Amino acid sequence: PITIFSWEFFVPALVMALLLASAWMSRKRFPFVTFGVTWFLVFLAMSYGNVQRGDDFRTVYNGSDRYAYLASVGIFFVIASGCHLLMEHRKNQQTRIASTVILSAIMLILAGRSFVHAQTFESSIAVFQNVLRHYPDSHEAHLNVGVWQLQQGNLSAAMREYEKSIALLPTFRGFLNLAEARELMGDTSGALKQYRLAREINPWHAPTQLKIGIMLASIGNFREAIKELELASTLDPLSALPYFYIAHAYAQDGKRDLALVAMEEAHRLAPDDKKITEQLEMLRKEF
Repeated sequence: PITIFSWEFFVPALVMALLLASAWMSRKRFPFVTFGVTWFLVFLAMSYGNVQRGDDFRTVYNGSDRYAYLASVGIFFVIASGCHLLMEHRKNQQTRIASTVILSAIMLILAGRSFVHAQTFESSIAVFQNVLRHYPDSHEAHLNVGVWQLQQGNLSAAMREYEKSIALLPTFRGFLNLAEARELMGDTSGALKQYRLAREINPWHAPTQLKIGIMLASIGNFREAIKELELASTLDPLSALPYFYIAHAYAQDGKRDLALVAMEEAHRLAPDDKKITEQLEMLRKEF
Protein backbone atom coordinates (compact mmCIF):
# COMPACT_ATOMS: atom_id res chain seq x y z
CA PRO A 1 0.00 0.00 0.00
CA ILE A 2 1.07 3.60 -0.58
CA THR A 3 2.53 5.32 2.50
CA ILE A 4 4.41 8.57 3.05
CA PHE A 5 7.60 6.58 2.46
CA SER A 6 6.49 5.31 -0.98
CA TRP A 7 7.86 6.99 -4.09
CA GLU A 8 4.27 7.41 -5.29
CA PHE A 9 3.80 9.83 -2.39
CA PHE A 10 7.29 11.34 -2.10
CA VAL A 11 7.91 12.22 -5.76
CA PRO A 12 4.61 14.11 -6.32
CA ALA A 13 5.15 15.96 -3.03
CA LEU A 14 8.63 16.96 -4.22
CA VAL A 15 7.27 18.11 -7.58
CA MET A 16 4.61 20.20 -5.86
CA ALA A 17 7.30 21.83 -3.68
CA LEU A 18 9.39 22.63 -6.77
CA LEU A 19 6.35 24.12 -8.51
CA LEU A 20 5.63 26.36 -5.55
CA ALA A 21 9.26 27.46 -5.40
CA SER A 22 9.34 28.23 -9.13
CA ALA A 23 6.12 30.21 -8.94
CA TRP A 24 7.51 32.36 -6.11
CA MET A 25 10.96 32.90 -7.60
CA SER A 26 9.70 33.85 -11.07
CA ARG A 27 6.79 36.04 -10.02
CA LYS A 28 8.45 39.24 -11.30
CA ARG A 29 10.58 38.17 -14.22
CA PHE A 30 8.30 35.48 -15.62
CA PRO A 31 4.77 36.16 -14.36
CA PHE A 32 3.31 33.57 -16.77
CA VAL A 33 5.04 30.87 -14.70
CA THR A 34 3.41 32.15 -11.52
CA PHE A 35 0.03 32.31 -13.27
CA GLY A 36 0.30 28.79 -14.75
CA VAL A 37 1.51 27.13 -11.55
CA THR A 38 -1.12 28.93 -9.49
CA TRP A 39 -3.80 27.81 -11.96
CA PHE A 40 -2.58 24.21 -11.66
CA LEU A 41 -2.49 24.18 -7.85
CA VAL A 42 -5.84 25.92 -7.39
CA PHE A 43 -7.78 23.69 -9.77
CA LEU A 44 -6.05 20.57 -8.48
CA ALA A 45 -7.03 21.50 -4.93
CA MET A 46 -10.63 22.09 -6.03
CA SER A 47 -10.87 18.60 -7.53
CA TYR A 48 -8.74 16.73 -4.96
CA GLY A 49 -11.75 14.96 -3.51
CA ASN A 50 -12.38 13.42 -6.93
CA VAL A 51 -8.73 12.66 -7.68
CA GLN A 52 -8.28 10.73 -4.47
CA ARG A 53 -11.25 8.42 -5.09
CA GLY A 54 -10.73 6.42 -1.91
CA ASP A 55 -12.52 5.65 1.34
CA ASP A 56 -9.76 6.97 3.60
CA PHE A 57 -5.96 7.16 3.85
CA ARG A 58 -5.74 3.36 4.07
CA THR A 59 -7.10 3.23 0.55
CA VAL A 60 -4.81 2.97 -2.47
CA TYR A 61 -5.72 5.77 -4.83
CA ASN A 62 -7.35 5.02 -8.15
CA GLY A 63 -6.17 6.49 -11.44
CA SER A 64 -8.83 9.17 -11.78
CA ASP A 65 -6.48 11.43 -13.72
CA ARG A 66 -9.32 12.96 -15.75
CA TYR A 67 -10.11 15.18 -12.77
CA ALA A 68 -6.70 16.84 -13.19
CA TYR A 69 -7.26 17.76 -16.85
CA LEU A 70 -8.43 21.31 -16.17
CA ALA A 71 -5.61 21.87 -13.68
CA SER A 72 -3.06 20.68 -16.26
CA VAL A 73 -3.98 23.58 -18.52
CA GLY A 74 -1.81 25.73 -16.24
CA ILE A 75 1.28 23.57 -16.85
CA PHE A 76 0.71 23.53 -20.60
CA PHE A 77 0.29 27.30 -20.49
CA VAL A 78 3.72 27.64 -18.86
CA ILE A 79 5.34 25.35 -21.45
CA ALA A 80 3.72 27.14 -24.41
CA SER A 81 4.48 30.58 -23.01
CA GLY A 82 8.10 29.64 -22.34
CA CYS A 83 8.60 28.39 -25.90
CA HIS A 84 6.87 31.48 -27.27
CA LEU A 85 9.19 33.71 -25.24
CA LEU A 86 12.26 31.97 -26.64
CA MET A 87 10.97 32.23 -30.20
CA GLU A 88 9.97 35.90 -29.97
CA HIS A 89 12.83 37.41 -28.00
CA ARG A 90 15.81 35.53 -29.32
CA LYS A 91 17.52 36.72 -32.49
CA ASN A 92 19.44 33.48 -32.82
CA GLN A 93 17.78 31.39 -35.53
CA GLN A 94 19.08 28.16 -33.99
CA THR A 95 17.43 29.00 -30.68
CA ARG A 96 14.11 29.60 -32.39
CA ILE A 97 14.38 26.30 -34.26
CA ALA A 98 15.32 24.48 -31.07
CA SER A 99 12.27 25.97 -29.29
CA THR A 100 10.00 24.83 -32.11
CA VAL A 101 11.49 21.33 -32.02
CA ILE A 102 11.10 21.10 -28.24
CA LEU A 103 7.47 22.24 -28.34
CA SER A 104 6.68 19.86 -31.20
CA ALA A 105 8.35 16.97 -29.38
CA ILE A 106 6.33 17.66 -26.24
CA MET A 107 3.10 17.74 -28.24
CA LEU A 108 3.93 14.47 -30.03
CA ILE A 109 4.82 12.71 -26.77
CA LEU A 110 1.64 13.90 -25.09
CA ALA A 111 -0.44 12.91 -28.12
CA GLY A 112 1.07 9.43 -28.10
CA ARG A 113 0.57 9.00 -24.37
CA SER A 114 -3.00 10.23 -24.67
CA PHE A 115 -3.75 7.69 -27.38
CA VAL A 116 -2.27 4.83 -25.33
CA HIS A 117 -4.04 5.90 -22.16
CA ALA A 118 -7.37 6.25 -23.98
CA GLN A 119 -7.32 2.50 -24.56
CA THR A 120 -7.81 1.94 -20.84
CA PHE A 121 -11.27 3.50 -21.14
CA GLU A 122 -12.39 1.04 -23.80
CA SER A 123 -14.59 -0.74 -21.26
CA SER A 124 -15.26 -0.83 -17.53
CA ILE A 125 -13.13 -3.90 -16.99
CA ALA A 126 -10.23 -2.26 -18.87
CA VAL A 127 -10.35 0.67 -16.45
CA PHE A 128 -10.35 -1.60 -13.38
CA GLN A 129 -7.57 -3.82 -14.73
CA ASN A 130 -5.49 -0.75 -15.50
CA VAL A 131 -5.81 0.32 -11.87
CA LEU A 132 -4.72 -3.14 -10.70
CA ARG A 133 -1.68 -3.06 -12.98
CA HIS A 134 -0.53 0.11 -11.24
CA TYR A 135 -1.92 -0.62 -7.78
CA PRO A 136 -2.33 -4.39 -7.25
CA ASP A 137 -3.23 -3.72 -3.60
CA SER A 138 -6.24 -1.57 -4.43
CA HIS A 139 -9.13 -3.21 -2.60
CA GLU A 140 -11.59 -0.92 -4.35
CA ALA A 141 -10.41 -2.03 -7.80
CA HIS A 142 -10.89 -5.68 -6.83
CA LEU A 143 -14.42 -4.83 -5.70
CA ASN A 144 -15.17 -3.18 -9.04
CA VAL A 145 -13.80 -6.16 -10.96
CA GLY A 146 -15.99 -8.41 -8.83
CA VAL A 147 -19.09 -6.36 -9.63
CA TRP A 148 -18.24 -6.56 -13.33
CA GLN A 149 -17.75 -10.35 -13.11
CA LEU A 150 -21.11 -10.67 -11.37
CA GLN A 151 -22.78 -8.66 -14.14
CA GLN A 152 -21.27 -11.09 -16.66
CA GLY A 153 -22.70 -14.03 -14.72
CA ASN A 154 -19.31 -15.20 -13.40
CA LEU A 155 -20.38 -15.71 -9.81
CA SER A 156 -17.32 -17.69 -8.66
CA ALA A 157 -14.92 -15.15 -10.20
CA ALA A 158 -16.84 -12.32 -8.54
CA MET A 159 -16.56 -13.98 -5.15
CA ARG A 160 -12.80 -14.44 -5.58
CA GLU A 161 -12.40 -10.72 -6.28
CA TYR A 162 -14.54 -9.80 -3.27
CA GLU A 163 -12.44 -12.08 -1.05
CA LYS A 164 -9.22 -10.49 -2.36
CA SER A 165 -10.65 -7.06 -1.60
CA ILE A 166 -11.59 -8.04 1.96
CA ALA A 167 -8.16 -9.60 2.53
CA LEU A 168 -6.56 -6.26 1.56
CA LEU A 169 -8.96 -4.10 3.57
CA PRO A 170 -12.20 -5.28 5.22
CA THR A 171 -14.92 -2.83 4.24
CA PHE A 172 -18.68 -2.66 4.54
CA ARG A 173 -19.12 -2.80 0.77
CA GLY A 174 -16.77 -5.78 0.49
CA PHE A 175 -18.67 -7.87 3.04
CA LEU A 176 -22.01 -6.77 1.61
CA ASN A 177 -21.06 -7.72 -1.96
CA LEU A 178 -19.71 -11.09 -0.83
CA ALA A 179 -22.89 -11.73 1.18
CA GLU A 180 -25.06 -11.02 -1.86
CA ALA A 181 -22.90 -13.30 -4.02
CA ARG A 182 -23.12 -16.15 -1.50
CA GLU A 183 -26.86 -15.64 -1.29
CA LEU A 184 -27.11 -16.00 -5.08
CA MET A 185 -25.16 -19.25 -4.80
CA GLY A 186 -27.68 -20.55 -2.27
CA ASP A 187 -25.18 -20.48 0.59
CA THR A 188 -27.52 -19.08 3.24
CA SER A 189 -25.24 -19.64 6.24
CA GLY A 190 -22.26 -18.14 4.42
CA ALA A 191 -24.30 -15.15 3.28
CA LEU A 192 -25.67 -14.60 6.78
CA LYS A 193 -22.14 -14.59 8.18
CA GLN A 194 -21.01 -11.94 5.68
CA TYR A 195 -24.09 -9.79 6.31
CA ARG A 196 -23.29 -9.84 10.01
CA LEU A 197 -19.68 -8.84 9.34
CA ALA A 198 -20.96 -5.97 7.22
CA ARG A 199 -23.23 -4.91 10.08
CA GLU A 200 -20.27 -4.81 12.46
CA ILE A 201 -18.75 -2.10 10.28
CA ASN A 202 -21.99 -0.19 9.70
CA PRO A 203 -24.62 -1.09 12.32
CA TRP A 204 -26.90 1.73 11.15
CA HIS A 205 -27.53 0.36 7.65
CA ALA A 206 -31.19 -0.63 7.73
CA PRO A 207 -31.23 -2.75 4.51
CA THR A 208 -28.44 -4.98 5.87
CA GLN A 209 -30.26 -5.36 9.17
CA LEU A 210 -33.45 -6.22 7.27
CA LYS A 211 -31.60 -8.81 5.19
CA ILE A 212 -30.30 -10.54 8.30
CA GLY A 213 -33.83 -10.87 9.64
CA ILE A 214 -35.19 -12.18 6.34
CA MET A 215 -32.46 -14.81 6.08
CA LEU A 216 -32.97 -15.99 9.65
CA ALA A 217 -36.67 -16.42 8.93
CA SER A 218 -35.83 -18.38 5.75
CA ILE A 219 -33.98 -21.01 7.81
CA GLY A 220 -36.79 -21.24 10.37
CA ASN A 221 -35.20 -19.23 13.17
CA PHE A 222 -38.32 -17.11 13.61
CA ARG A 223 -37.71 -15.84 17.13
CA GLU A 224 -34.27 -14.47 16.28
CA ALA A 225 -35.55 -13.21 12.92
CA ILE A 226 -38.27 -11.15 14.58
CA LYS A 227 -35.73 -9.52 16.91
CA GLU A 228 -33.54 -8.55 13.97
CA LEU A 229 -36.50 -7.28 11.96
CA GLU A 230 -37.71 -5.17 14.87
CA LEU A 231 -34.25 -3.59 15.01
CA ALA A 232 -34.52 -2.91 11.27
CA SER A 233 -37.83 -1.12 11.87
CA THR A 234 -36.10 1.04 14.48
CA LEU A 235 -33.34 1.96 12.03
CA ASP A 236 -35.88 2.84 9.31
CA PRO A 237 -39.16 3.68 11.07
CA LEU A 238 -40.85 4.89 7.88
CA SER A 239 -40.34 1.63 5.99
CA ALA A 240 -43.12 -0.94 5.81
CA LEU A 241 -40.81 -3.80 4.85
CA PRO A 242 -39.65 -4.76 8.38
CA TYR A 243 -43.26 -5.08 9.57
CA PHE A 244 -44.20 -7.01 6.42
CA TYR A 245 -41.52 -9.62 7.12
CA ILE A 246 -42.25 -9.59 10.86
CA ALA A 247 -45.83 -10.51 9.99
CA HIS A 248 -44.63 -13.37 7.79
CA ALA A 249 -42.31 -14.63 10.52
CA TYR A 250 -45.14 -14.61 13.08
CA ALA A 251 -47.48 -16.31 10.60
CA GLN A 252 -44.97 -19.06 9.85
CA ASP A 253 -44.44 -19.50 13.58
CA GLY A 254 -48.19 -20.00 14.05
CA LYS A 255 -48.82 -16.67 15.78
CA ARG A 256 -51.52 -15.32 13.48
CA ASP A 257 -52.76 -12.63 15.88
CA LEU A 258 -49.33 -11.03 16.11
CA ALA A 259 -48.90 -11.43 12.35
CA LEU A 260 -52.10 -9.44 11.82
CA VAL A 261 -50.89 -6.62 14.09
CA ALA A 262 -47.57 -6.39 12.24
CA MET A 263 -49.24 -6.47 8.82
CA GLU A 264 -51.64 -3.71 9.83
CA GLU A 265 -48.66 -1.57 10.77
CA ALA A 266 -47.05 -2.32 7.41
CA HIS A 267 -50.29 -1.28 5.70
CA ARG A 268 -50.42 1.94 7.70
CA LEU A 269 -46.93 2.84 6.46
CA ALA A 270 -47.57 1.77 2.86
CA PRO A 271 -51.34 1.93 2.20
CA ASP A 272 -50.88 1.81 -1.58
CA ASP A 273 -48.77 -1.33 -1.62
CA LYS A 274 -50.91 -4.00 -3.31
CA LYS A 275 -48.93 -6.94 -1.94
CA ILE A 276 -49.25 -5.72 1.65
CA THR A 277 -52.96 -5.03 1.16
CA GLU A 278 -53.56 -8.53 -0.21
CA GLN A 279 -51.65 -10.16 2.66
CA LEU A 280 -53.59 -8.07 5.18
CA GLU A 281 -56.93 -9.13 3.72
CA MET A 282 -55.89 -12.78 3.85
CA LEU A 283 -54.93 -12.51 7.51
CA ARG A 284 -58.18 -10.71 8.40
CA LYS A 285 -60.22 -13.49 6.79
CA GLU A 286 -58.69 -15.94 9.24
CA PHE A 287 -60.23 -14.09 12.18
